[in-house]
Amino acid sequence: MSYKTTCPKCGGNDFYVTPANGLSYCFHCTYSEKDGSKSQDERKIVNSIETIQSFYTSITEYYHSNITPQVRVYLNSRGYDDGMISKLKLGYIPSESVPYVNQELLRDSGLYVYERAVLGDRISFPYIVDGKVTDIRGRSMDKNEPTRYKSPLGTASNRGAIYPYNFSDSIGEHIITEGEIKAGIASQFGFKCVALPGIASWRQMTANSTSKQTIVFDSARNRASREHTLRAIDNLAKKLYNPYVAMLPLGKEDKMDIDTFILLKGPDEFRTIINNALPYNEWAKIQRRINVY
Repeated sequence: MSYKTTCPKCGGNDFYVTPANGLSYCFHCTYSEKDGSKSQDERKIVNSIETIQSFYTSITEYYHSNITPQVRVYLNSRGYDDGMISKLKLGYIPSESVPYVNQELLRDSGLYVYERAVLGDRISFPYIVDGKVTDIRGRSMDKNEPTRYKSPLGTASNRGAIYPYNFSDSIGEHIITEGEIKAGIASQFGFKCVALPGIASWRQMTANSTSKQTIVFDSARNRASREHTLRAIDNLAKKLYNPYVAMLPLGKEDKMDIDTFILLKGPDEFRTIINNALPYNEWAKIQRRINVY
């Protein structure tokens, strides 16, 4: 009997494992394994990184022009004003393929498979660096969607992806969080904030700074979630030169993140928390006294 789980390659939920014969297959990205060893399913990339990023940049404009009233209402409800939606080039990704584009380029971009959009029916979050889009992530508006966030298929380095989100070479002192919406809302209120799609995506090229880098991840009442966050902060802090940590107070909430806190409490109270952030080593000593993890 087979069971369905998360695909280790694309993160989708169409990965079927059959223990009886040791086979597994993803019906979303076609990734497969046999007896735990990866198959040779990586197709050779034909187009250059420059060509792929040029395509990302142009299709970002296409997605932005396709933004629907539903997407705009959703983003407004999350705190975005129309100016920030325009500045960040947020948009909507239709499920069908784009016309008049070379099929090899569509596949190399990781955005389309068999004329179907991998990130279809999602909000597009382009990763823009020096005017070029280096990657695109899609976020579902359906809170019941098992995979809320998706990235293009394939290896990020083949596409020349540059993380984190909202990064600039001149950023100086800044905040680091997880999730594009959090970084976008913080930026809208005047905070220099970048976001990671995952801890492993942090690049050393963005870490060679002696400026204060304040880590702010979600606070949670649930112990398992809290321990996961604490370990994530530990892992990220090891990659930074001058890490600080700020924890958001929960109040009556079970979970608290940057965008929720700013919208509930206001930017001034958030700024006070950032200004009072502790150097990572001091923060870690306190956490290990009060949390066993």
